[in-house]
Amino acid sequence: MNLQITPDGRYFVASAWPPSGPGTHLYRMDIDGSNETQLTDVKDTFDSDFQLTASGVIWFHRFPGFGNSTRSELIRMPVVGGTAEKIEGLEPSFRDYLPVPSPDGRYLAYGSELKNDQTGKIDYFLRVVELNGVTAGQKVLEIDGNRIQGTGWTPDSRAIVIKRDTGNRDLIRIDLASKQETKLSDFDANFEPWDFLWSQDGTRILLFGSSSLTSLVRIKDMGLAD
Repeated sequence: MNLQITPDGRYFVASAWPPSGPGTHLYRMDIDGSNETQLTDVKDTFDSDFQLTASGVIWFHRFPGFGNSTRSELIRMPVVGGTAEKIEGLEPSFRDYLPVPSPDGRYLAYGSELKNDQTGKIDYFLRVVELNGVTAGQKVLEIDGNRIQGTGWTPDSRAIVIKRDTGNRDLIRIDLASKQETKLSDFDANFEPWDFLWSQDGTRILLFGSSSLTSLVRIKDMGLAD
C-alpha cells in the first residue's frame, strides 16, 4: 500500500486492494481517517505509485490486467474525485510509469520502458516532457533509466533530482536548460537513501534512509564431509 498526505494537510490518499477483487484502487480520507472515499474503480487494474500536487491533482500509473505483457498508462484526476484522464501525446512505449509533475505544472518526468527489437531486452529511460493539461508536448530530457531509483524536482522546477545507483546511491541534479549534471551528495556505500524532499526555499533536502553498519556471514554444516 502507498500512502501520502495532500500538501494542504486536509486529506491522505492510499492505494489498497479493494474488497471486490484483484487489483489496487485509490482511496481518499480526511486527515483524521474519516469519510473514506474510493476514487478509482476500474476492475482488475492496479493504480499505484501516485504523486499529489499542491493544485489538488493525483498523478499515478495504471496497469490494466495481469502478467508481464500488460502495458501501463499515466493518469491524473482531482483528489476531491472526478474523472480520471489518461495523459495523451507521449512517445510510443511498452510501459510508462512513475509520473512526477514539476511544482509549476509545466513539465512531467516519468519512467518509460521500450522493447529493443534487436536484443529482445527492455531499455529503461527517464523522460521529461512539457505539459499542457493532459497532453504531453516537446520532450526536453531523456536519459538512461536503468540505475535511477527515485525522481524529484527542485522547487523552482528548473531541474530534476534523481537517486542514481552507481555503487554509492547518490543524489544528482540535472538542469533542464543546460542538461548539466551536478552531484549533490557523497554518501558512504553503506548508506541507502530511500526518499527525499526539497525545502520550499530550495536550500535544504530532507532525506530518509538507512545505514548498514555490519555484515554477517553464516557457514552451515551441510554434512557432506566423509
